[in-house]
Amino acid sequence: MPERGLEILEGIAGNRSRKEIASELGITDRAVQGRMGTMLENLRKRVGQLGPMPEMDCLRLVVSRPGAIETLRRAG
Repeated sequence: MPERGLEILEGIAGNRSRKEIASELGITDRAVQGRMGTMLENLRKRVGQLGPMPEMDCLRLVVSRPGAIETLRRAG
């Protein structure tokens, strides 16, 4: 996973909003939204249809496990 994606996941894991994540990373809210959409699409492909969960909740679920971000970084 690209570093920027991991930074966005860290923001999500920290319960920050898209606008907060965008501000911290110096990118637009729309860029964060686009990357989240791509990550969510990839997640859905890997684990099947997750149902009607909001995007942030799906991604937060994935990264809520302690060490999840570091595991994703190592998997590169």
